[in-house]
Amino acid sequence: MTLWFAAERWSLIGAAYPEAALSPRLQLSDDFLKPVESGDAVHDLIRGRLGVTGPVTAGALAGTLGLDRPAVEAALARLELEGLVLQGRYTAEGTKPGSEIEWCDRRLLARIHRLTMDGLRRSFQPVPPETYWRYLADYHHLAPNAHRDGLLGLREAVGQLQGFEMPAGAWEPDVLAHRVDDYRPEQVDQLSYAGELVWGRLHPPGAAGDEESARAMLSRVVPISLAFRDDLPWLLPPGRESSEARARSEARRVYQTLRERGALFTHDLAQWTGLLDSRIEDALSELAAWGLVTADGFGALRAIVAPRRSESTRQRSQRRARAPFGGGRWTLFPGRLPPVSPDDRLRSWATQLLRRYGIVFRDLLTRETVAPAWWELVPIYRRMEARGEIRGGRFVAGVAGEQYAFPEAVEALRRPRDDEESWLVISAADPLNLVGVVLPGTRVPATRGNRLLLHNGRLAATYQAGEVQILERASESDADKMSRALRLTQLPQLREDLLQELAQGAQKR
Repeated sequence: MTLWFAAERWSLIGAAYPEAALSPRLQLSDDFLKPVESGDAVHDLIRGRLGVTGPVTAGALAGTLGLDRPAVEAALARLELEGLVLQGRYTAEGTKPGSEIEWCDRRLLARIHRLTMDGLRRSFQPVPPETYWRYLADYHHLAPNAHRDGLLGLREAVGQLQGFEMPAGAWEPDVLAHRVDDYRPEQVDQLSYAGELVWGRLHPPGAAGDEESARAMLSRVVPISLAFRDDLPWLLPPGRESSEARARSEARRVYQTLRERGALFTHDLAQWTGLLDSRIEDALSELAAWGLVTADGFGALRAIVAPRRSESTRQRSQRRARAPFGGGRWTLFPGRLPPVSPDDRLRSWATQLLRRYGIVFRDLLTRETVAPAWWELVPIYRRMEARGEIRGGRFVAGVAGEQYAFPEAVEALRRPRDDEESWLVISAADPLNLVGVVLPGTRVPATRGNRLLLHNGRLAATYQAGEVQILERASESDADKMSRALRLTQLPQLREDLLQELAQGAQKR
């Protein structure tokens, strides 16, 4: 085996290769002939080699340099202890089953990693906001033929939406029913009574003395969130203060009873507090609006936000007086929860937002009332990108600031959609109401009664305050179908038929 080296390094080479023969012979001064320990010589040789080779295995180093493998492994372990090299699996060959661990110079690895990320960022051309919205519609299974199914589908839908606060009356008819095929209210009740799901107001109203404090009462417009109980500790905003002091005296009495006695049915609350059923209902309604209580099932909330239209006001009042808020026990919200470190909370929220939007950037937090600030999330996303868990870059055009995405979201954006027609109606309370945030157009207030019609990711028409506004040029027949699709709320199948007719007409043209 022949090795070439600088003459002044002979003392190091001679120590590493005691049996080496030098050719040609050298006449060196004593300064270049200082004795070197064999271990130190191998250490320096390996260090120099790693500085130019990139990721390499111990076996490859031993074979290239003609050294004993134990000596090479000892030198690598010493370099790792000094913080100069790192071991891992960095190449495609190194990730194969049974492959050998690879070693790389720390600074060289950082440079390779930086160049790789820069290359990945440059490899993707940003897509228009309309394309991103169409990806979101697919991601949330909004298309009628792509809805999720059954209890598992409902879990997945709630997993995407948890932590987002929207009007209580919008959750079932306007959001979950648009994502889960053949949605039934008892599905949410099943998850709630099983202890998996909880509802409540994560972000209570403002400070005492504001207008809302004088009229806090649970209604279909009060913003609440659904969440899995296991995720509740990190979903709650830090420093969330109790609003008990702002409640009226009867509500405070019910709150104290729940604190002392634990979860109670409404008739038990009436016995312990001495209040009438109607007073218990008002107190629970107020406490729920302050984000202080919740119930075992969603039926308790459904009874107030979705009253039966066929009943008269008197009949409805009598029914609710007999069984306030339906069945189930009431308990304090959020209750006793295990502590969560700030870093774990930010990490969980960063993942949750990616789960909701696939691609995240600052503008998306406009409608997120509970999520951390963008400046808190950016360091988390940068670390996730450095670990290869997500991608950074420019994915959506017209958006300022940094953007981060799941790798599968980036691949989904690449899929061509030019030959597909998409007509969808969503509630303005839906998290995907991004008009005026990401999509061009005037923002539509996120109230339950407002609805939007989107054509291929563009806002085509709106329904606000009982009026339909057509924003896209359309024939009289198409405009009539668009108006009817926006007004229909109780006949989803008929609305889907109208949207299908619009899609077929657009394809023919």
